[in-house]
Amino acid sequence: MIGWVALVATCSALAAADLKLQRGLAITDPDVLERLEKRSFSLTALLANDWRFDRRVTPQNNDVLSRMPAMEPVFSAVKREILATRTANPGSGVGMLFDHKRLFDQSYLSAADARFALVGIVQRLDRAYKQAATCGEVRMIYRLQYARDTVNGPARSRLPMTFNLVFKAKLDQSDLTCREIAQRWVSAGQTTLTRDRLAQYLMSDNGPLSLVSPATIDRIETNLQILRRPSASISEFGGHAEYALKVFDWSAASRRFQVTAMENMIDRERLLEDPQLLARFKSWLFTPDNVRALDDGTLLIPRDYLAIAGTSIAPGGAARSGNRPFFGLIGDNELPAIISRATSRDRPLKNILSPAGFQTRLNDITCVGCHQSRAIGGFHFMGADTAASRLHLAENAIFVPASAHFYGEAPRRRRVLDALARGKQPDYARGFSIRPSLALTRDRDPNPTMNIIGTGFFNGWGAACYANANNDASFRRWTCAAGLVCVKPHDNPADPGHGVCMSKGDLRTGDAVEYGQIRSQSFRDDRYVRMTPPPGAALKPPLVRIDVAKQKAAPQTGGFFGGMVYQKRCDPPVPSSTVCARTAGTAFNLCLATSKNFKSCFGEAHTDLVGLRECDKSMPCRDDYICIATADANSGACLPPYFMMQFRVDGHPN
Repeated sequence: MIGWVALVATCSALAAADLKLQRGLAITDPDVLERLEKRSFSLTALLANDWRFDRRVTPQNNDVLSRMPAMEPVFSAVKREILATRTANPGSGVGMLFDHKRLFDQSYLSAADARFALVGIVQRLDRAYKQAATCGEVRMIYRLQYARDTVNGPARSRLPMTFNLVFKAKLDQSDLTCREIAQRWVSAGQTTLTRDRLAQYLMSDNGPLSLVSPATIDRIETNLQILRRPSASISEFGGHAEYALKVFDWSAASRRFQVTAMENMIDRERLLEDPQLLARFKSWLFTPDNVRALDDGTLLIPRDYLAIAGTSIAPGGAARSGNRPFFGLIGDNELPAIISRATSRDRPLKNILSPAGFQTRLNDITCVGCHQSRAIGGFHFMGADTAASRLHLAENAIFVPASAHFYGEAPRRRRVLDALARGKQPDYARGFSIRPSLALTRDRDPNPTMNIIGTGFFNGWGAACYANANNDASFRRWTCAAGLVCVKPHDNPADPGHGVCMSKGDLRTGDAVEYGQIRSQSFRDDRYVRMTPPPGAALKPPLVRIDVAKQKAAPQTGGFFGGMVYQKRCDPPVPSSTVCARTAGTAFNLCLATSKNFKSCFGEAHTDLVGLRECDKSMPCRDDYICIATADANSGACLPPYFMMQFRVDGHPN
């Protein structure tokens, strides 16, 4: 597989963007988060018996966290998942020496030089439809990272695993209203606040974090890249990765987490094995009220039908059958009458207007479906890198801390927040996970979070679209902006029509260059058939990388699904939507296989300066790609995540 690296952005520009775009929805600035973590919000502090608000703490490493009684059920369950994955994949193991199947290294879970660091705080008052008494949720996201010495010198990086610690927005018995809580978050989103003032406000008596404590813990959610196969072993997809998801409820009485059912994640195997259970589920689902809730995106499937674990697959998103838990469970022929019964003149459906729309919505409300919708691998929030991490290895730094789904959702969540802050009843409905609803894209705030119309979040380059949109009522408005065309680089006959907005005419930096068809034989049994380059499009100098037409059924150009156009050199003038970054060729992976410190593999001997697709918080990358830091303080570069060390389980020192 061809690897890629890039130079680092300055912290000042990144911080300015964070303060502008958080707008009361999330805290993403890594320096603010470091301050908060050391003021009582480290994971180990929150789970300790002697927690106290606004007390200076030293975040503890995993040798301490793994011994805490509260976390024992969580770590035990994760290790069982790793063992089950190893058993299901003979010949798999930890490290680069395993050519075909590389496992997550569970030694990091109890290592004295690794810990889960706070990388984001996200308020989800838009979830109050589920928890009205507590006004929704607040989420603290912790990501696994390490800093260790090797024979080649110090090594530090993050790893593809997160803990999402979910709190109720307030205690059940609290007299605070949802309006008052919303107003606190609105104040936190004021763009005039500096880092220090923001941290001080968040922790003040009137700040939103004064309501967060161990007493409001609701659950913890885990997500980790449990298995990775490099492109050399599965070239038709340009690599493969699996992400294990689990949820654990908090018991205040025992002060321990305990595994629980995952929201809207159906137990597919049990439903297939028990026809009567499947019949009861369909009878429940097909009632008009539940179809309308599904249309709104607020449906909550009863626990009787839910699973306690899920596994998502990348790359490929919803085109992969494994990311559609309802694959083959409900026939399209059942749905027209169901949709008709749920539709009325005073309550028309907004999203589900066809069987294809019904199937798309069913899958995107599941944990697995959502985690692979406009995602970066299997994640929606990864966190921007700290100054120390950027200083250690600029080429392993993240420029944009969250996925296209996260930012595409921002205007809708802001509308909910503003309604609550005004004491109004919000509309909790949402569009599909892969493309926001047109009615919810315009932010009414005079200083909008972002205008996503014309961007990759809605109908710009990289956005989800629908080929021949007029043929399906659910996706009639899923068109592309001027100068773009809806193409299907990896079409799936079982889910026809879904595509992505790419350049019209000549290919440009970042465009997909290889097309094919995913044929799903059965659930999680996908075959990729390489087809032709984009019809009517051409590569022209200086963007030529490989003569794709002569590659036929060869491995993916660039070592990743769909290939990617990039400028072979980065001499002025640089084409539009292009930014200079460093790439590493096949020798990079050879270095990883022999080096005890991957930092030594990022030297100039292994890299070249090229032009990649430019990105930032208002210009997302294609699905599955991540926006990494570059020498340009204001721009990042689009990169397949597995070409970045902190998004792959292999190549790290052990």
